[in-house]
Amino acid sequence: TNGDKIIILHPGSRTLRLGLATDTFPKEVPHLVARRMKGASRGEDGEDDDDDTAPDGWSESAFRTRIAPLLADLKHRLKVNKIRPVSNGHAQVVNYNTQSEPQMLAEHNDPSYTEWTRVDEVKDGATAPRTWVIGQEALCLDDRHLAPRGPWCQFYPLRYGMLNTADYASAFHALQDCALIWREAIIHQLGIKPSDFHQYAVILIIPDLFSRVYVQQALEVLLRELGFMQCMAHVESVCATYGAGMSSGCVVDVGAQKTSIMCVEDGVALTETRIQLKLGGDDISTMLANLLRLGRFPLAEPLDVTRATPSHAVLVDDVKQTYVTANLSDFTTQVCQTFYRQEDQRTQQISFKLYDEPLLSVLSLFDETVLPSHRLPASPRKERGPALAASDVDPVANVYDAETLNDPVVWGYELADAIVQANAAPATEAGEPPTGSATVRTAGSKEDLAARPETGAGVPEARGTPAAGTPTAAGDVADATPAGAETAKPLAGVPPAPAAPELPPLPPSTAPVPLDVAIAVSLLWYAVSSGLTDAKNGFKESRWHAMTDSILLVGGGAARIPGMVVLLEHQVRHQMNASLREHVVVVASPRDMDSRWLVWKGGAVLGRIALDQEEMWIERDEFLLRGPRGCGHKFLFSW
Repeated sequence: TNGDKIIILHPGSRTLRLGLATDTFPKEVPHLVARRMKGASRGEDGEDDDDDTAPDGWSESAFRTRIAPLLADLKHRLKVNKIRPVSNGHAQVVNYNTQSEPQMLAEHNDPSYTEWTRVDEVKDGATAPRTWVIGQEALCLDDRHLAPRGPWCQFYPLRYGMLNTADYASAFHALQDCALIWREAIIHQLGIKPSDFHQYAVILIIPDLFSRVYVQQALEVLLRELGFMQCMAHVESVCATYGAGMSSGCVVDVGAQKTSIMCVEDGVALTETRIQLKLGGDDISTMLANLLRLGRFPLAEPLDVTRATPSHAVLVDDVKQTYVTANLSDFTTQVCQTFYRQEDQRTQQISFKLYDEPLLSVLSLFDETVLPSHRLPASPRKERGPALAASDVDPVANVYDAETLNDPVVWGYELADAIVQANAAPATEAGEPPTGSATVRTAGSKEDLAARPETGAGVPEARGTPAAGTPTAAGDVADATPAGAETAKPLAGVPPAPAAPELPPLPPSTAPVPLDVAIAVSLLWYAVSSGLTDAKNGFKESRWHAMTDSILLVGGGAARIPGMVVLLEHQVRHQMNASLREHVVVVASPRDMDSRWLVWKGGAVLGRIALDQEEMWIERDEFLLRGPRGCGHKFLFSW
């Protein structure tokens, strides 16, 4: 197989990236399908309820209460960095936005004219209604065509990196939409005819925290239904390291709906370190939309970024990509502009003011108080709900069926706790404590995490050693030597093993976890699962530094925000103790590669590596003969 005969598929919750292994950059297609539904409910055109409550249940007073800690944190950051805030900044924003009027633009003056999707098509001189559209066409349906006002509904077959069984009747229907989108994207974006599919191989990039059902059924679609010659699957984190030219690192993939964190060492994914948060770029957009509403954004109707009004989501996304920043130096009132487009109407050029909205949107990722609905993910099995029939899932093949693996976070906590206890066991005779050993105690309640001192940027020493007589905080490392016990004497002439420094705290699995804490916890799991804190051998600083020096930030959710790398590096350092803080380095977009394409580029590198490695590929005939279970030994990741 040549490189120009290998297709790289990287499906995400919002975007599908695909291309040939020889391509420099991938093609991007919105990963959704829109269908005309029978009996879809229609609302009254142009009529709003008289109720003061917003359609999406948004409450200004409740939102102000939620962001109060975030505002205090921002104020502290500005004080530490000696940046003087504008005394009446919020009043300036509200006054300007209240008086601002949109300017209507002619079509030829619109800088980014939108080609709206027509819901009818002409066949043989007759007009016939279309039943489905995919990709960019589905994204460019006007709001009036979408439910509840119209008969069309948009469906994203993947949700949080897994099959979207919340919007589909079963996993089978979600997979069929995946197959439809992939097939049409390969035909129209890559110019490959269906009759030539048997000449091509496919590399499918899957999430770090995957479901066996999704992987097996995706292979069924690619090899059996679409008829490709051979296929290979690999996880996102390893592909990210390939694309970045790194052998080891902690990969932080912030996407649209989820954030995946996993450590990779020498090209091997360490599954014990993987964490997936329901947190991503969409949450930044939601926070920004609420902040814009608070500032009286000059739009006729309140901003609503839900699926019912995708035009608002496009507007907010444009504001986010243009003005959201993590640089404190950009903190000031500024006059901005954006464009609001609707079908059969003139484009509105909206002029508005921003003050602290760009910074608060980013800082929300690091403050658990403003993310009450975002917790470490519950069991995917519990989230399937009644819409997923039992017949649609093979109970033996489903990775989430076992209770210990049902909740990946609980599994990680139990594993970390077990390994720490094993490493802390006495390495010498009974009753003789080891030298330089350390134990990590997991937190058992929400109060443990809440007891942490409140800190902000510029106060790195807030997590120092507690004062004498103060109980040790949850997750802190304590000396394993009991009170009154004799310390083991080192052998003469043999230097003592280095003591393990204090590792990041381990929050309770039920607490809201910000992004920086999740990264620190993943690194903690790496330390304990890899034996870096082994009592017998001492702390292995070189391996720890090799991992913390290469925290790779990828994905399109946050990596492209100006100043995000510096902010994330500071926040992760803030979670470390003083002995570990200096070796935390966050990198993004190595080799000037767009962070959104880094994982796909790694898949292309993998395709070139595997050109002559037949044992790495799953052949179509072999798959049809043995099935997915018989081909599991060919996967390059832990199956």
